[in-house]
Amino acid sequence: MAYVFQYVRILKLREDEEQVKKSELAKAQYLRDRAQADLVHLQEEKANFDEQRESRLLDGLKASELIWIRQSEQWFLDAIETLRSNLRQAELEVINARVALVRATQEKKKFEKLKEISYARYLEEEAAKEAVLVDSLVTYKSTINKGGDEG
Repeated sequence: MAYVFQYVRILKLREDEEQVKKSELAKAQYLRDRAQADLVHLQEEKANFDEQRESRLLDGLKASELIWIRQSEQWFLDAIETLRSNLRQAELEVINARVALVRATQEKKKFEKLKEISYARYLEEEAAKEAVLVDSLVTYKSTINKGGDEG
């Protein structure tokens, strides 16, 4: 008789769930990395803007240009703060995805351990059946060799 694990469907479900959680973690890490790259890029743009502002201030400005510069500075500050907030949120999502992956992996490992235990029991039962069969064969041969049929 071939070995069949009783909870094979549940184990398969747990393995699939673990794969989904791995994908979710990868996506969360990608989004976090993307948010971090966007923040770095915007900070570089602000640094370039600051350099240009300094050169314009030295050359002299009109009042309308001064207003535009102030509005642009505020836009950069708001955008950087928004990206920092997005980055913090992305970090939280990565942490949550890691926790979910750990839980899914633990659940899968539980069923893998159950499968190992079940297989060990199966092997023990098969060994016991084989021992009974061997004993009955030995008894039969012994009876035959004694020259008589006692039954």
